[in-house]
Amino acid sequence: MDNDTRIEHMICDCCGRVSSRLENHHTFLRRDKRFAQYVNDQKNMSRVCPECHGTGATGGGQANNRRFKEKHWERQCKRYGQDTMRKWYNSVPIKIRERYW
Repeated sequence: MDNDTRIEHMICDCCGRVSSRLENHHTFLRRDKRFAQYVNDQKNMSRVCPECHGTGATGGGQANNRRFKEKHWERQCKRYGQDTMRKWYNSVPIKIRERYW
């Protein structure tokens, strides 16, 4: 792994800062044991720093707001394709969900 690749894996998806302490964030769907196969899917995950994740003393971070979710939706559509993302999201058996497209 070269230096550029290593640094890329250390960049917060939310604020863009380099951090050695990135955390997995369930972006579109919150953690729920009943829907683990959907919630823990890589399409739902982002890597964020503790400040954006809100795991520090301040509580909810920027990674929980709609603006970040829309930005991450666009990023995931580029990675997986918009049709794949919509198919995955629409397959989740939760009745009320936000739409990001």
